[in-house]
Amino acid sequence: MRKENRVAHGSVKEDEGRIDWLDVAKGLSILLVVFHHAALTGASIGHGWAVFSTLDALAKPVRMPLFFAIAGLFAAGALSRSWGRLLTGRVANLVWLYSLWTVIYWLFFRYFDPTDGLKPLGLSKWQLIYMWIIPPSGQWFLWLMAIYLVLAKAIARFRSPVHLSAIFLLCALSAGPVAELPHYPWRNGLLYAPFFIGGAWYGRALAERAPRHAATLIVGGTAGFAALLMLTRHPGAQIGLSMAGLMAAVGVALLLSRISWLKGPLIFFGRRTLSIYLGHGLVIAALSMPLSVLPLGDHAFLWVTPFLMLFSLFGSLVLHDRAGSLGRMWLYSDEGMRQSLPKRFSI
Repeated sequence: MRKENRVAHGSVKEDEGRIDWLDVAKGLSILLVVFHHAALTGASIGHGWAVFSTLDALAKPVRMPLFFAIAGLFAAGALSRSWGRLLTGRVANLVWLYSLWTVIYWLFFRYFDPTDGLKPLGLSKWQLIYMWIIPPSGQWFLWLMAIYLVLAKAIARFRSPVHLSAIFLLCALSAGPVAELPHYPWRNGLLYAPFFIGGAWYGRALAERAPRHAATLIVGGTAGFAALLMLTRHPGAQIGLSMAGLMAAVGVALLLSRISWLKGPLIFFGRRTLSIYLGHGLVIAALSMPLSVLPLGDHAFLWVTPFLMLFSLFGSLVLHDRAGSLGRMWLYSDEGMRQSLPKRFSI
């Protein structure tokens, strides 16, 4: 894989010494994200199925905490750099991707809206101004990642189990007021911060110990998840539910990493999370228009969501590969952008 492709997939400088089960966990997390958007779209165009909605609801407490915990773990190296290198490196890349892809999605929905106005993105030019305060698109993950990197660097000297526990406790106690915030990126930003910080501070150490306790993680995490699921009416239980679900997900990733025919595909997707995350929403949106008007039959609810999920996964990878073949890797990294500039304009 060429360097620019590895940058775009988010794997540059991580190829050596990778831990397979972490890539499996990344694969699981991106599959849950894509499934979530496919299930939502299937339901919005009249082909939803209660089974998919239930599975998506069960995955909700795990999906993004797992994503951010793994992101924090892989960000630990960047956090050890100087402020200058961090801001001009990882943070600048996230800011570039967030701004670029938010504009791409905004243009797509403004001039080619397959949702017929169901998605508010593209309705106002002001969205391109306040996107830095209220992310209007699914790229809010990149927005939060940039914020989390700066936050984690700023509080790095306070790293300790006591302080991390205090952060989790604070988020649990403030879950009620957080739930009243008007914008979901704000709510998510406060609820998922402990998982990113925990991954950055102790993720690598836990990753080395976890393989010896796969069964314990699955049984304990599942039991805790089931017990806390009954208490989800209390906002503070959400953090505990996500922690238990994260334990179970890590155990499942460890188990799947030992099954060769499942390990390979999950690692494949896990090493391409950025490309999938950036492009899958466009593919799902583009497919939703014909699926919403074509006569698909009485049993369409059984296959529309899996169809959207499968095609958006591979469609997003095709978009990435086509960008690479056309010399458009600036779509996937600020390094690709700098490489695409004429030398006299290089940054």
